[in-house]
Amino acid sequence: MWRLKVGVGVGDAWLRTANNHVGREVWVFDPDFGSEEDRKTIKEARANFTGHQFEKKHSSDLIMRMQFARENPCELSIPRVFIKDGEDPSVEAVTQTLQRALNFYSTLQAHDGHWPGDFAGTLFCMPGLNEDGGWGFHIEGPSTMFSTALNYVTLRLFGERLEGKESCPLMKA
Repeated sequence: MWRLKVGVGVGDAWLRTANNHVGREVWVFDPDFGSEEDRKTIKEARANFTGHQFEKKHSSDLIMRMQFARENPCELSIPRVFIKDGEDPSVEAVTQTLQRALNFYSTLQAHDGHWPGDFAGTLFCMPGLNEDGGWGFHIEGPSTMFSTALNYVTLRLFGERLEGKESCPLMKA
């Protein structure tokens, strides 16, 4: 199962830089990670995302959120606060809501204190493939020649081939 690994600096053989950068995020495949139920849930989430990739382009970091929820369990025993239109919130209601928010967001926080996400690189939102076979500059953007060329060349450098793939995204690109 894929999982997010966050660099801890010196001594981490997989995650390192010339300046011992801490916090570098890398996705690694670990076939023994998680339970059978976890792997089934991830497989269902991936299938759901793939089936709706042109309707809802953003993954919402779902696999990372599932991993962090398991590693940093959140107790949402604090009841939700409902405020009617025109009603002024009490200090208690605001405090309760902030406590719930802190509990929730602490589950998404990496061990070193930062909040990982898929905002990285030139195409900062890891744009998905558009229906026309191209890539946009950001996840919701229309296809552009620049983004399509960058993604195409990257996939080819990673060894993706066109042979025998009639409906391959690379063929469209």
